Amino acid sequence: MKKLIILIIALTLLLCSCSVKENTNPTTQGTTEPITTPDVQTTPEVTTPEETTAPITTEPITTPLVTTEPEPEIFELSIIAVGDNLIHDNLIKAGNTFGYDSYYEEIAPLISAADLSIINQESSFSYSVAKGYPYFATPTAVGDSAIKAGFDVFSMSTNHTWDWGKQPVLDTIDYFKNHPEATMVGLYETEDDRNNVTIIERNNIKIALLNYSYGYNSGKYPNQMVWWMSETLGDKTRMASQLAYAEENADI
Repeated sequence: MKKLIILIIALTLLLCSCSVKENTNPTTQGTTEPITTPDVQTTPEVTTPEETTAPITTEPITTPLVTTEPEPEIFELSIIAVGDNLIHDNLIKAGNTFGYDSYYEEIAPLISAADLSIINQESSFSYSVAKGYPYFATPTAVGDSAIKAGFDVFSMSTNHTWDWGKQPVLDTIDYFKNHPEATMVGLYETEDDRNNVTIIERNNIKIALLNYSYGYNSGKYPNQMVWWMSETLGDKTRMASQLAYAEENADI
């Protein structure tokens, strides 16, 4: 019995000794050779140079302002221009019988519908003389009827302007002073009137009105009248100056 116990103890010790040897860390045993592990090649640390960047500024980003040209405004103008309004003896008789309105009543709707209606009044108006061919002086009642029909502008400087001399011209100037609703061009009372270019406006459009004549059927010349245009260099220069002014300051 004792031998059996001793044998069991011996076996137990032996088993314990084997177990300790198997689990002991070799590095802690002085009698064992050091365990070496193969060198592990490591990649050297790569260092990148510090970037030298300029400081970031946060300026506001502005978008260029895109401007578009505005659409041009379009203005329209209708013009009627007629002539010559030359009143012969038979027309004076008819006007005295039927009234001078009858001259224009059929065309009055067209005349008044236009934005600007111009008539070339071939002969001067007169308060006292009513004459036809060959030397003309037209009753002022013709002017009344023409204005009533819708004519806005009367051009008065023609080859018949001086048929009866100075007085019908003065009558014409006076007549239009009393009818400011109409514009008269071609005859002027003063040099200032003569030198000013007449510009009227319709529908935002400026129209320059110029009217000249240089020859007269009577064979006489109104040299003393400020509106008289001769063939002298001075008068030609004045005309050229007025045309240049009109070109600069009017649309038409």
